[in-house]
Amino acid sequence: MIKINPHIFRAYDIRGIAMKTEKSEVDLTPELAYFIGKAAGKYLQNNFGKRIVVGRDIRITSKAIQASLINGLLSIGCEVKNIGEVTSPMVYWSTCAMDFDAGIMITASHNPKEYNGVKIVGKNAHSVCLNSQNYMQMKNRKKLQNQAKCSRKPM
Repeated sequence: MIKINPHIFRAYDIRGIAMKTEKSEVDLTPELAYFIGKAAGKYLQNNFGKRIVVGRDIRITSKAIQASLINGLLSIGCEVKNIGEVTSPMVYWSTCAMDFDAGIMITASHNPKEYNGVKIVGKNAHSVCLNSQNYMQMKNRKKLQNQAKCSRKPM
């Protein structure tokens, strides 16, 4: 069973330790990223559409997390454009300028190198905040049909 630390779910993103250190265990794994992709994808389809652009930063763990998250998105019928290593503003710009329904960036921003995270934006690059209860349902093997209550806030 996948272990989910509820503290990685923050107001505007998901952030946790993605690389084991002497002092800490891993919170954000490729396996969890797959389920985040499924849950976020379902919400985005229901509220914005299924065309999603996905980028990543240069962290060591970003490529594997991005690949797993994309597989989760694809598994539920999202159409994904992988734009590779980019800055967060490039994902936001792509979401708007290239008329995607949503954008996802794999990054932990200013956090130390062992961290990584997921930022999700909807149409017009408005921040999407997913409730951690949705992800906790996956831990208990509940179906994704009962999606979390979410809110949209401008960036």
